Amino acid sequence: LIDESFRKYANTDEEVEELINCYRNINEKIMPEYIKAFDGIENVLKELKKSGFKIAIVSNKVTDAVVQGLKICNINQYFDLIIGAEKMERAKPAPDGITQALKLLNNPENAGNNDATNNNIIVIIAANANIIKNL
Repeated sequence: LIDESFRKYANTDEEVEELINCYRNINEKIMPEYIKAFDGIENVLKELKKSGFKIAIVSNKVTDAVVQGLKICNINQYFDLIIGAEKMERAKPAPDGITQALKLLNNPENAGNNDATNNNIIVIIAANANIIKNL
């Protein structure tokens, strides 16, 4: 996805790669200033883990960026699986990432969702999964 966005502003693959690298370098530097966990999220994650839930994130961001954000918020230890854009054949809104996560977590039907955007609801439905929790 990111390469598609930058391709609009570049003439060659090398220029696209240069723009992506620049974006990632800036993003990495400013992330700690802008990334904050929602109030109470750590308690919710602790309770879900205590109740036996497996927790995954499927994101159109690259895995490293997702992990960095979780570490900044000090909640990375609660996640069993993180699937970033580079681990999916097709990005959201295609259901590939959700389907992959459900299989890897041995849970073929149930998906929780804490980002109830239309795209994420469509993704879960397309993956033939039930939405079991809207945090």
